[in-house]
Amino acid sequence: MVFIKSLFRVLLLSIMFIIFGCAPKITALKLEEELRNCQLNLGETDLTHTLTIKKIDSLIHTNMALENQNNSIVSEITMLENNLKEEEQVILEMNENYQRLYSSQDSLRGLNRELHLLNSNLSKEISLQQKMLDSAMSNKDESKINFSLSEGRVAFYCPKEMEYQRPYSVVGLIADVISNEEAKLLLINKIKTLDETVDVNKLQNDSILVRQIQYYNLVELSLDKAKNKGFEIKKIHTSDKQRVEANMEGWHWEVTPIDTEPHQKLILTVFYLDENNVSNYKLSKSYNIKVKIKSSRFFANLRTRFIEDTEWTIGTIVIPFLTFLYGKRRKKKEEESKED
Repeated sequence: MVFIKSLFRVLLLSIMFIIFGCAPKITALKLEEELRNCQLNLGETDLTHTLTIKKIDSLIHTNMALENQNNSIVSEITMLENNLKEEEQVILEMNENYQRLYSSQDSLRGLNRELHLLNSNLSKEISLQQKMLDSAMSNKDESKINFSLSEGRVAFYCPKEMEYQRPYSVVGLIADVISNEEAKLLLINKIKTLDETVDVNKLQNDSILVRQIQYYNLVELSLDKAKNKGFEIKKIHTSDKQRVEANMEGWHWEVTPIDTEPHQKLILTVFYLDENNVSNYKLSKSYNIKVKIKSSRFFANLRTRFIEDTEWTIGTIVIPFLTFLYGKRRKKKEEESKED
């Protein structure tokens, strides 16, 4: 502003000089002074303008940096807002799932109570039906026993004495007779057909078991060992379940003692089957068959010779055994003397 005023004064004096053609001396001096002031002011103005421009540039750069920083902050705020919205959505979904789960739990509790009540009622119904079924089956079995049972004899042959590791024939049959002697005779004839070389006169009466039984049309005989290693039992007959009739096959086993324990037993079980081929365990019976096991004939003869023929025993067993012991002891002493 000062510069403009000084310049205006110079211009005014110049115009007056041109118009009037002369000017006082003082006016010329003032004009010169004003020109110098104008120059100084002009320099100051240029310097101020330059500083102002630099400040403006600095402010522009600062403003740009602030704008960039502001943009970055705005971007981060926008990202945080988006993340916050996503988390709010997830929280809302979790809340909805929890509400559904809580509702499902209530439904499950109600369903569990209903199932428990239904199970209780079903158990009572099953128990009642089972009692009714047992009563009906009992009446059915009694009816069969009263009207469908027949009486007869089971005859079973098994030697009372057996040698170790020697096979024996064991035979059983069902006879529709009322006499024990008739049942024995039928069994002996059956044994003859199985082994023609058997001496019937040597069959001991205590080796044949005869018992009175009640049966339906079908009967099953089973022979088992009382111990796991007592006997080896081989089935010879073709069918375990047989119909009682005149020409029935009967039951035949090959039994071999495989344990040297002197007193053992077999178990004979008679199963009775109804018209549906189902075992009636109320009528089934079991019999224990005692068997005495003897050593094999070779060891029995050897023992007899040891006792009766002392000269043979001393010459064959004792002297060679003592000679062996003496030679072994002598050899041991020779080895010890060599080591010394």
